[in-house]
Amino acid sequence: MTTDTTTAPSVTGDIAPPTAAETGRKKGKPEAKPRSFVNNKKWIALFAPERSWAYVMACVALIAFGFAALEGLTNIVLIHDLNLRQPIIVGETTAKALVPLFPNGAGTTVCDVTCIQGSLQTFIIAFRSISGEMDGVQATQHDNSARAAAFIAKGSPAMTVANQYYQHYPPYALAAKGLKLEVTGIVVDVDHQTPNRYDARWTDVVTDVRTHRILGRHPFGAQLDVIVDPSARSEDLVRYNFGGVFVTDLHLFEVQ
Repeated sequence: MTTDTTTAPSVTGDIAPPTAAETGRKKGKPEAKPRSFVNNKKWIALFAPERSWAYVMACVALIAFGFAALEGLTNIVLIHDLNLRQPIIVGETTAKALVPLFPNGAGTTVCDVTCIQGSLQTFIIAFRSISGEMDGVQATQHDNSARAAAFIAKGSPAMTVANQYYQHYPPYALAAKGLKLEVTGIVVDVDHQTPNRYDARWTDVVTDVRTHRILGRHPFGAQLDVIVDPSARSEDLVRYNFGGVFVTDLHLFEVQ
């Protein structure tokens, strides 16, 4: 019996040594990968919760500031335009193409003293009131101005006074600033010393519509000279001045 003297293969000598990559994997080292923009830690940190909220809030603040600046510019332009807008007092007794309600002025109804007093109350309220409308339409203020103009005699001293008053106290511009003026407690009496003259007393109450705070109460008075001309009432005019009462002279004063 012969003995096999062949040497057993060596574990380390007959097997090829591991490569560098295999050695790295065995030791738990990650493989080197190309660096990309997405894998950049600085880019990822940009979206960290703390920083992302800071960027969002900054963007919101910039947008809000932009809207506020735009709104402020719009308000400045609106106020400028409203300062140029004035009620037009043209008078109605000799206006063009008036259509009498009664042919040739032959009406059976004439505005008496009580009717005149009520008409003058309507005129003063419309003439003095400021609507407080802060929009560009200001429908109520337009209606007030049109109603007041319906009681002014064309070419009269009252027409001059009314235009000067509106120049000093432009109702459209004041309303756009949030000011509201209400006429309260108005009383109109006959001046028995002067024919066709009436005395009026009332209180102006001025309010800031934004805060609803009363800014002041001011007693005022007026002397008004009037004429009654029912034949001058047009079909368009009758809803404002149904009695045909027209103010020819107007004197406003503050009551102490």
